[in-house]
Amino acid sequence: MDGSVVSSTSEQGERLCLHEFITKCSVPSFTTDTNGVVWFDLQVGAKYGEGWATRHRYSQFLGLHDGARQAEVIVGTLDCEVLRTSDGSFPLTLPRFPGKSWTGRANGAWLEERRVGLDKWMRCVLKNTAEGLFSAADSDSEEFPPLVKLETLLLTFLEVPQNAERCRQQRIDEARQVLRATARSADEQGFSDSESDGLSDTDSDCSRSDCSWEDLSSDVCSLDNYMSSSHEVSYEVVEGAQGLLDQLDLTLTALREHNSTPSAAEG
Repeated sequence: MDGSVVSSTSEQGERLCLHEFITKCSVPSFTTDTNGVVWFDLQVGAKYGEGWATRHRYSQFLGLHDGARQAEVIVGTLDCEVLRTSDGSFPLTLPRFPGKSWTGRANGAWLEERRVGLDKWMRCVLKNTAEGLFSAADSDSEEFPPLVKLETLLLTFLEVPQNAERCRQQRIDEARQVLRATARSADEQGFSDSESDGLSDTDSDCSRSDCSWEDLSSDVCSLDNYMSSSHEVSYEVVEGAQGLLDQLDLTLTALREHNSTPSAAEG
């Protein structure tokens, strides 16, 4: 990280948010290339689809750290730094960021100690930045500007803009697979088009009454049409597809329960 700020928006120009894409990150290992340069590997866990891996030199981690201090979201002495997540809230004490200098050679044991330090620092900063901003959004509170600046730095550092579209598309592909599996499951269990007499009116979940194969087919078509018409795969599209998937699952569960009742079996 050289101090410049790469755009933290998608190709469509929308603002990206950490909590919409990333669940965790870690620094599991380090490697030394043929030129003797040490790279620390970063594994990023994605909310949708598969995660990805990237790598940075220590100087790039240091650039992220210094950028956060310049934004005044991380404050305090280098031996006791805290993360500010909102105005007026008690700041969170951070793990110590590994220092720049060392005595003696940069041997394997020393590099492993640095890796562990970077791993602890990254995990803590990412988790609390994402949670702080999500909490503000969830409660309709005003975002804390320094924390938004840190989010921008983290999005760039973790290469979210380059991977956002792929993650969303993977989630849509997963939804399509669920669609096909659900349709096959319903077919195998013998749900017919004429199965429209529904569940008992005394069923505690009213939303499951009057469910039929036609309802399931309708849910399948709704989701398929929704995804097919969504040319720009945005976070809202993924969330909308998830809502339709939930409805589809509810309908299928109701049909399975209905199909297993004595009256259904006798019919």
